[in-house]
Amino acid sequence: MVVEAHLPQITGERAQRLYSIDAEAIDYVESDANNVAFHVDDDKYLAHNSLKHLAGMLAPLGFVRIEHSVLLNLRKVAFAQPLDRGAFVFTLRNGRRLVSSRRYRKGILEEIRRGQFVERAAAH
Repeated sequence: MVVEAHLPQITGERAQRLYSIDAEAIDYVESDANNVAFHVDDDKYLAHNSLKHLAGMLAPLGFVRIEHSVLLNLRKVAFAQPLDRGAFVFTLRNGRRLVSSRRYRKGILEEIRRGQFVERAAAH
């Protein structure tokens, strides 16, 4: 018997409407005080949540903290380039670029080595 893993659904608000967001569709999550912003393509959804809570929930899906206020979905990354002193520049498939802090280098490298830096198998 095969049981499919339940992928988390996240609720975010945009233009005074609530939306259910497939967690794997999120490019990155950015914290802002007591709220977070989920970035999906060119859209931004807000929610009252903490980055710490989301980091634990989203880690199995390939999300890694790249700086104090940003969780990145490594599966949305087209390529990464190393910078001076251990930081990286991540270029997402949609062209957006994010720079990591060298403080998070170890965690980033661990996730890349675990194979999180690849697109999840999908039917095309």
